[in-house]
Amino acid sequence: MGSKFWVVLGMVAALLSHLANASSSFTSPLLVEADKLVEIEPSKALEIANDYLTNRSFSEPNDDRLPNLSRDDTDQRIRTPLSTVNALIIASQAQFNLGRVREALQGLDKAEAMTKQYHLLFLELDVRILNTRLLWLTDGEGAKALDALKDIENDLETIRKGQSIANRTSYRIKILQAEIASAENEYELANHMYQKANEFIPQDKLSKWAVEYHTAYGAHFLRYRRYNEALSELLLAYWTAIELNSSDQLAHINQLLAQLFMQRQVLDKALEHLSQAADFYGNYPESPILADVLKLMGDIYFLQGKYNLAWFITSMLSTIRQQTKTLRK
Repeated sequence: MGSKFWVVLGMVAALLSHLANASSSFTSPLLVEADKLVEIEPSKALEIANDYLTNRSFSEPNDDRLPNLSRDDTDQRIRTPLSTVNALIIASQAQFNLGRVREALQGLDKAEAMTKQYHLLFLELDVRILNTRLLWLTDGEGAKALDALKDIENDLETIRKGQSIANRTSYRIKILQAEIASAENEYELANHMYQKANEFIPQDKLSKWAVEYHTAYGAHFLRYRRYNEALSELLLAYWTAIELNSSDQLAHINQLLAQLFMQRQVLDKALEHLSQAADFYGNYPESPILADVLKLMGDIYFLQGKYNLAWFITSMLSTIRQQTKTLRK
């Protein structure tokens, strides 16, 4: 399988990590739901985010209405600068996942301008990190991306002041540096950066943040066919996701475990993990990820000589790809 595939896998894992941590600042249940759908069903995530931006009136931080509204009323009637930026981030990620790069970057420009206007210092850095990631995914210029991350890291140090929120931003910087190094065949440097990223994750309790870290690190090892290391990281992520009842994370981990076992020619085990992933993504028939899962299932059935099943999966895949193509227009 081509190197581009592995680059994308690493990006997805770390992007999900970003989403899992960003969601803690969401005040609207709608944005929490949209956040979960960015990778799984980006067209639906975009619809929710756009509705949020369109149907709520913008409220300045000193708006007299804020103290007099219940949380539910606030969610239904207004949006703050913070929630507006979060909605713009979700919309931009969804646009990017739908192949609309220009619209995604324009959305991030709006988000960054708002963070500057309302002095949302840490969120501004998060937007810049995401912008760097999307630009790198688009142009593949790792050196330029690393320079941008260095500037962000320098700016972070000027506002850190011992605040724990800074650890989250430091993590995002290190994880993207690790992904870039991994994609550019800097194996040892990538390992170092992944280990540095781990230093910023709270170690006193299980968290979705940790699950996504081990998933991303496992994807890195898998890219280099370091199967024992990959299996160790992915199984740690797998069992933690089960304990946290994090079904979306578990589905992604199952994809990676299936790829690992497929490469090792343990086809029954690969099929077991793909079936688990398909059970989850089957709840989202418009998900582009479902097509990836079905493609691997069809490949395995073909290798096993189960040609009728392979043909059936191929037929389903053709339908899903046509739906995805329509959504991208």
